[in-house]
Amino acid sequence: MRPTVNKSIRPRPTSTGQPLGLTLGLAAMLLAAMSLFTPSVSAPKLKHRSLIIFAPDTSSTDLSKQKEVVAQVRDGLQQRDIVVVYVIGQDISAELGPEPTAIPVKLRSHFKVPRDDFRVVLIGKDSQTEMLSDVPVTADQLFQTIDATPGRQDGVKPPG
Repeated sequence: MRPTVNKSIRPRPTSTGQPLGLTLGLAAMLLAAMSLFTPSVSAPKLKHRSLIIFAPDTSSTDLSKQKEVVAQVRDGLQQRDIVVVYVIGQDISAELGPEPTAIPVKLRSHFKVPRDDFRVVLIGKDSQTEMLSDVPVTADQLFQTIDATPGRQDGVKPPG
């Protein structure tokens, strides 16, 4: 049902001389445009969790340790819908999922990870950071964190 419009009423001019309806219309358009660039309060649910591993370079011992853990628990990561993203120096790659399109410098900036630091970040399906660690995480630490999240109810429960 459309609202009725009384055509005999003329728009009241504002102090700038613009009709009030035009000014409000421009304000509404500005707000709509701003919403395109502002993240919503309720982030969309993602299909995968992301385990982002930052390392200064390929010779990082922490990186080697974390890669060993990933290799040992590959099946468990897949069951929990985890994409592993490596940000090594200025390079980015992925395991168990599509190649990332993010820019390494922007990821480092977003998560406040200096180029010479090691860090592990787990992002949940709700786009929230579930874990941060400056040292390699064990499979138990990773899986306990994931299995304790409400979003885990959508995934496969571990045996046991």
